[in-house]
Amino acid sequence: MRIYLDTNVLIRGMERTDAGAGEVGRLIEFAERDRLELVTSELTLSEALVSPIKLGNDILVTAYLNLLTDDPIFELLPLTRDILIESSHIRARSS
Repeated sequence: MRIYLDTNVLIRGMERTDAGAGEVGRLIEFAERDRLELVTSELTLSEALVSPIKLGNDILVTAYLNLLTDDPIFELLPLTRDILIESSHIRARSS
C-alpha cells in the first residue's frame, strides 16, 4: 500500500507532540517494517523547510532533508504539470 503524506501531515509528525503526531509516527514505523510505502512530492520538501529555515533551526532542516531525500522509507516524487492538473480534477470532484 502506498500512502501520500502532504506537507501539513509531515510537519505535524515532525514538529508536534499531540495525538496526530503519534499517528504519523506509526505510519513511519509501518514503512520502516516494509508494510507500506510513503510518498510525497518535492513541493512538500520546499514547504516543510520554510519555517525551520526562517527560525534558523538547522537541526530540523537537516532532519527534513535526511528524511525526504536520503531515507529509503520515503519516495520523493517530482511535481509535474500533469500531476497539478490531475490534482485539480480530484479536488474539484471531492470538494
